[in-house]
Amino acid sequence: MAVFNLLGPILNPLKLDAQLVGVAQSHIGDLYIRILKASGIRQAAVCHSLDGMDEIAASADTKLLILKRLMHVSLNMGSCHQVLILN
Repeated sequence: MAVFNLLGPILNPLKLDAQLVGVAQSHIGDLYIRILKASGIRQAAVCHSLDGMDEIAASADTKLLILKRLMHVSLNMGSCHQVLILN
């Protein structure tokens, strides 16, 4: 994994209210959600497919970390589930 893939979403110069980030390794997702929380972003989701992809996958379970108003939740989704996050 290139360092630019890791740093790009974090160093985005735009001040976002919400962000979705995919990571290829689960422990990086835990780090990302803590960094996003510390940055003051209001809503974020970090996803990691358990088959090693940096996305929500239809072929494998997905770990989804959700940050909403400085509180975060960790979910493990089955392969064909949908997640709807409402404000």
